[in-house]
This record gives sequence, structure tokens and C-alpha cells, in this order.
Amino acid sequence: MSGPSASPAPEAGVQRFRAYYALAALVIGLIAGMMAGDLGQATREGALSVASFVGTLWLNALKMTVIPLVIALLVVGIAKSAEAAQAGRIAGRSVLWIVIICTASAVFGAVATIALTHAFPLSRETAQLLQAALANVEQKAAGPLPGAAEFFKGVVPPNVVAAASNGDILPLTVATLLFALALTKIPSEGRRTVVTLFDAIGEAFLVVIEWVLAIAPLGVFALAFTVGSAAGGAAFAGLGHYVIVISAIGILVTLAAYPLGAVAGGMRMGSFTRGLIPSQAVAISTRSSLASLPAMLAGARSMGVREEVSDVTLPIAVALFRATGPAMNTAVAFYVAHWLG
Repeated sequence: MSGPSASPAPEAGVQRFRAYYALAALVIGLIAGMMAGDLGQATREGALSVASFVGTLWLNALKMTVIPLVIALLVVGIAKSAEAAQAGRIAGRSVLWIVIICTASAVFGAVATIALTHAFPLSRETAQLLQAALANVEQKAAGPLPGAAEFFKGVVPPNVVAAASNGDILPLTVATLLFALALTKIPSEGRRTVVTLFDAIGEAFLVVIEWVLAIAPLGVFALAFTVGSAAGGAAFAGLGHYVIVISAIGILVTLAAYPLGAVAGGMRMGSFTRGLIPSQAVAISTRSSLASLPAMLAGARSMGVREEVSDVTLPIAVALFRATGPAMNTAVAFYVAHWLG
């Protein structure tokens, strides 16, 4: 999606300051939420009610743009890339890198967890208490996991409108990809008409996103306040050790993404890091990759990523890519094995 952009330098400066404000709002909101326990019951409940209302309203406004934006970006990105004979290559390389990084993440999670639990072992007393607690838990048979056939049946949606309504991003992405690829096979006149329509839809929703992100500090503060109030400062020894080890795995994988992204993208580390701040602030406060997509797209544009690349790869990444997931899930399995002896 291209269009004239007036005074890019001032706009970049405004986006940078807005990102810092959102990050500051996140920190202040978490601290304020944890301190809310010192307020009176009525005052605390009133503050939580207001924060929950404001945060939910802002988050819903952000989520409102996700589905139409994903559809518009994929249709326009693939159609434009196909004209340059790049659509299949971009999507294929994206999926290949996702598989490679997720596989490496799982291997790293196993190795790093073994190293961390040997370097900083759980105390014998705490481990025995955890084992005793587990022995008293009623064992229930786990439900059957869906097979490969069931998984692939769910990938192709029988009702695209229902998939969009339910926020089922993977089947919706598959349907949109098929539609966009089909566009490349129709006469150019009809294709240009459809692409122009989706291009305008995407541009309009990007304007809506700008409006929503303009008040991001307020929304992020409200969401962080509710999270900080719910979490509090209490922790148990066993849970604390578990959280530290598993979080360390996730943090290490995240840190590894910085040099990888900067080097692969041919960018300076500082510019790359600043470009990630808006989407990270939204991700931390909302805990939703879908809600972070608009900020990710804005960050990609500010870093100079080609639109035909970002408009295809980022929606696919939102549907498929969880770089820390394989590492942390593997870490959980190895950690439980560690404290069970």
C-alpha cells in the first residue's frame, strides 16, 4: 500500500515519542496497579473499574482493525507481488524461516533448561513439597489430541464469515491467500479493480489505526494497571524458581532475535530496536499477537521494509510464528522432569 507521505521526518519523530510514551505508560501502569492494594477497598475497586473500561475500549478499537487489515494486506500484497513473480517466493521463504527458527528454538529450550537447572537447581525441600502436592492431585485422563487430519480440516474454513467473526486467523489467512492467488489468474482489468478496492480499504484502516495508536499511552496504562493490580507482588519459592528459569529461556530467545533481525535486515541495531518498541508495548499490555499486528506493520514501514514483503509476511507470522513458544514449551517439560527427579 503506497501513497504520498508528507513530511516523513516529523512523522517519524512523532511516532518515536509516541512509542516512548507508550512504554513509559506500561511501566507506570504496572507499578500503579501493584500499589493499588494500599488504597481503600472502594477506591481500589473504582480505579480498577475505570481502568478496565478504558483499557478494554482501547483494545477493542485496536482489534476492530485486525481482520479487515489482514485481508486487505494479504490480497494487495500477494496480488502486487504476483505481478512481479514474487508472491510464492515471499510466502515460501517466510514459512521456511518460521520452520527453521521454531526448530532451533525447541532445541535451544531443551539445552538451556538443562544447563540452567544444573547451574541453579531447585532446593531439595521445595522439590519434595512440589512432589507431595502433585501426589495429592486427582489424576484425570487427558482428552485426545486432534490428529493431523482434524487439524488440516480446520485449516480450510467451511464459512469464511464465521472464521472472521470468531477471529480464527489461520483458516482466514488460508482462505485469503487462496483468494489472492486466484486474483492473479483473472484478467488484469478485473484484478486491478479488486486490488484497488482492497488497497483503499487497507489505507482507510491504517488511518483508523493511527487514530487508535494516538491514544496508546492511555490505553496501555489502563491495561497495565489492571494487570499489575491482579498480579500483585506475592510469589512462592517454587513458582518463583520456575518463573525465573522459564522466563530466562524466553528472554534469551527474544534477545537472540535482535542481532538476527538487524543483521538479516541490514539495519543498525539502534534503528531496529526503536522500530520494535511500538509493537512490543502493545504486545506486553495486550498479550495478543493479533492486536499487535497494526503496530508491527507501522514499525515495518518506519524501518523501510518493502510493503509487498511486510504485507504478506507479517499476517502469516501472526498466524503461524511463535519463536519463543517451542523453547518455552520444551523448557516446561524439562523443568518438570527436573523437579520430579
